[in-house]
Amino acid sequence: MAKKTKKTKTVHQPGPIARWWWGLGTEGRRSIARAALTALFVVAVGLAGLWGLDRLRAYVYRQPLLAGSEARIELVDAPDWMKPWLTEQIKAELLGAPAAWTHDSQLAERVYQAALRCPWVRRVERVEVVRTPAGPGDGQLRDGCVRVIAQWRQPVALARQADGGGEQYIDAEGYVLPKAQVWSQRLPLIVGLAQAPPAPGMPWHGEDLQAGLELLARLEVRPWYDELTAIDVTNHDNRRNRYESAIELVAVRGQAVTRVRFGRWPMDGVPVGEPSIERKLGNLDGFCARNANRLAGQYNLDLRFSELHVEPY
Repeated sequence: MAKKTKKTKTVHQPGPIARWWWGLGTEGRRSIARAALTALFVVAVGLAGLWGLDRLRAYVYRQPLLAGSEARIELVDAPDWMKPWLTEQIKAELLGAPAAWTHDSQLAERVYQAALRCPWVRRVERVEVVRTPAGPGDGQLRDGCVRVIAQWRQPVALARQADGGGEQYIDAEGYVLPKAQVWSQRLPLIVGLAQAPPAPGMPWHGEDLQAGLELLARLEVRPWYDELTAIDVTNHDNRRNRYESAIELVAVRGQAVTRVRFGRWPMDGVPVGEPSIERKLGNLDGFCARNANRLAGQYNLDLRFSELHVEPY
């Protein structure tokens, strides 16, 4: 008959924390428990106070003495190009939520910081809270507003990466702007950018975009500027094909589409083997002047030579 194996009973030793706890004795454990409950109570009261602070402040500002003091934003000297929908969007972004009141001592600073973060703001000049009587003889300063004086970023073009992706609004310095709604004004398109776009409010780096924006600034005073549809910088600095034009313009008028081979843009001096920018633009201006100040037609143009080349199609 086989012998039965005697089972060994395993004894679990308490861990260091358990030994410390039971080593305190009954009175010691009660003291620590009371301290923990007190701390939890203080934290709960503090959180409740923070949660109720905004509600208390809102109740105070609704009282008759401060009634009507809910803040509103005024964009001083807002430019004409800023559409009403954009104005309201910026105001809401600067004021934030929940509602603020003009008697709030931190209001100007909060609006100032919000303006610094706003992608449409180029530079914040001043933020001030103005409180005025609601009517004659009213000394309670019921009415008021936050006046924001700033420089703004105006969209001058749409830009798109060479590898696809959506179009982004950009200003004259290459900063990406939010695309909240369709811009009613027709803007030219800069296409073929090498780098991917950054987040709104950040600059879109790249010499190709810089060249496109600098050229755009030279063209916007031309009488045929409304015909300019796109500036193609896909081959900027001849990075894809040294025999093709580095930059091309696309002009459209009705059914007529014209491509203008502009050539290189001088980032560091005059391009080798091509006329100066002044000569190129002079040749283009002369052609358009002889063509009733119109650019687009049944032809393509090449500005890379000392004399303008016209190529009918």
